[in-house]
Amino acid sequence: MAVAARVDPKTLFAPDEWAPLARRSSWKGLALIAHAWGVIALAVAMAVVWPLTIPLAIAIIGARQLGLAILMHDAAHGALHPSLAVNDWAGDRLTTGGLQAYRTYHLGHHKYAQQAEDPDLVLSAPFPITPMSLRRKIIRDLTGQTYYKLRWSTLVKRIASRPAGEPLWPILKGAVWQRRRFFTGMVVTVALTAPSAFGGCGRRCGWSRRQLGCPWSPGCATSPSTPAWVRTSPTRSVTPAPPGPTGWSGRSSRPTT
Repeated sequence: MAVAARVDPKTLFAPDEWAPLARRSSWKGLALIAHAWGVIALAVAMAVVWPLTIPLAIAIIGARQLGLAILMHDAAHGALHPSLAVNDWAGDRLTTGGLQAYRTYHLGHHKYAQQAEDPDLVLSAPFPITPMSLRRKIIRDLTGQTYYKLRWSTLVKRIASRPAGEPLWPILKGAVWQRRRFFTGMVVTVALTAPSAFGGCGRRCGWSRRQLGCPWSPGCATSPSTPAWVRTSPTRSVTPAPPGPTGWSGRSSRPTT
């Protein structure tokens, strides 16, 4: 495997310049986690008090869900806290979860950055793309199509293709357990927001319990997607020229549409 070239930052920075960049704070990472959850709680409260702000609450909650995922990324690098035990506990328990699996995957990306073995290559290879393709990608992200493809389509295909006689319950149970943080957030949000549908505010605004219940779920399915892939690689760009005659671009095995 072709390992990506390494550059020692100490050859580019003086020791006094590099030291503050490499220093890990014992409180900033934890404070950022608390801030993300605090903003989510305030967004939920806003939706309870003023149901007409639910679309805004969805965007805010989704943005902070992305923030928690970014903090989990920092924990994968051991940058969230000087103590590795605290770093790993907070990075796994208080963010989006799955830290150990993500660390293995992500450090592989850094080891083989932009090489054939890079697990993130499929994300950057189709770029540059046309403005029309970019618009299609953003629409898919904001309408939840990207989220469904990444998080749920495999489960749907697994259920549809299960052999005759195979029980459905173990499959569903395993899927719920794997997505337990998503469902926990959804249940908590429903518990906090649904009662307002039966109060004066909910009746005045015409919101039903179903409409009020889940700003967590659409927030997760829409807001994080576009900024997540935009920040994935600095090599991404948009070109005014159309793709090649085959309609394909880059080294990826997927079309640019």
